[in-house]
Amino acid sequence: MKAARRCASCRKDVGEYARSVGLRRVCSVKCSEKLRKALSLVREWNRKIDGKPRKRLPTINRKRRAARFAKAYGSGGRHAAWVRAQGCVVPDCFGRPVEAAHTRSRGAGGTSRHLVGLCGFGSPENHHAEQHSIGVATFQGRRHVNLAAMAEKLWRESPYGERIQS
Repeated sequence: MKAARRCASCRKDVGEYARSVGLRRVCSVKCSEKLRKALSLVREWNRKIDGKPRKRLPTINRKRRAARFAKAYGSGGRHAAWVRAQGCVVPDCFGRPVEAAHTRSRGAGGTSRHLVGLCGFGSPENHHAEQHSIGVATFQGRRHVNLAAMAEKLWRESPYGERIQS
């Protein structure tokens, strides 16, 4: 059974007659005129805000974006791979596979310097998901681990860490 189409203007069912005369989105000519006026007002409003023409969004500078990414994650993921190879940083956890987890979110300025290894999906404990669900501070208190200190320690020990300037 076909779902009934609703008029874009008054939300009534669009009948067979309206569809037969070519009115696909509206139930009558009156609603068609009302909708056309409303759409023209919306288009006019979109062109101007507060009487001034709208500014276009700036285009993405791909080179600058690539340079920022290289500065933050310059080793091409080698440091993250090295962190994953070290195992889960939670004491007495030998869960595999290990995922690289940020101790400071990327939005807050976290880079590869702020990575620790936490066991992830497929592991019985899944510490990475637990860190995301309860938050970093609660996770550190519950698991008796200082993630920021561990991230700094891993950064110093990593063969790729000191080469990246962040």
